[in-house]
Amino acid sequence: IFIHLALANILVLLSKGIPETMEAWRLKNILDAVGCKILLYCSQVGRGLSISMTCLLSVFQANTISLSTSRWTTLKAKAPMCIAPSCLLFWILSLGLDVPSLLYMTGPENKTSTQSILNLIYCSSFNLPSGVTRGLSIVFILWDLIFVELMSSASGYMVCVLLRHHQLVQHLHGPRHSLIVMPEVSAAKRVITLVTLYVLLYGSNTIIMKVLHNTKIDSPLLLNIHIALSLFFPTMNTFLIINTNRR
Repeated sequence: IFIHLALANILVLLSKGIPETMEAWRLKNILDAVGCKILLYCSQVGRGLSISMTCLLSVFQANTISLSTSRWTTLKAKAPMCIAPSCLLFWILSLGLDVPSLLYMTGPENKTSTQSILNLIYCSSFNLPSGVTRGLSIVFILWDLIFVELMSSASGYMVCVLLRHHQLVQHLHGPRHSLIVMPEVSAAKRVITLVTLYVLLYGSNTIIMKVLHNTKIDSPLLLNIHIALSLFFPTMNTFLIINTNRR
């Protein structure tokens, strides 16, 4: 899971971070329509993988530290065998759902163009038929809501388990040994931090993106904030992964 999550972050950072860095330094834009489509497609695939792999990580960690009852014991035994098929499924879904980005994105256009609804300096997004736009919006909203809800529920469950564990340790060993934490508990805390960071940034980024799409006002400030938030999570996520697994 860590490997796929790191790969998803690399896709986002390279496909979105490099063009934005070139623009910030006022370097010449070398992207044509094909290059723009490829970069935006990789960026969208990386974003979809990022949320799905973060969700998978939180659910797997919640299962790892769950109570050792007969019901959870069966799930714990089967969970490792489900990781590879789940990763493959998320790759297939992300690659398939983001195909429309190859259709409605093109190279840089004049900002005064009436057809362009989102100008990213190096790429522009054009209006699609209302039915297609509505259908794609529903699909992506459901995709995001399902994974955010799952990772939030898993994180909430882990918080309850950690609090119960802390109370048991404090009762058995006394305050002096209450700081002794099992490795899986330390990992769970980092996963909770990761999920909390994602949910906060996702909420802020989604609101800004809706404003950009639903208003006709050209706001470079909002666009820059949107770009910064979209790159902040992959960057911080990398450091959290390194801190969790030194390899």
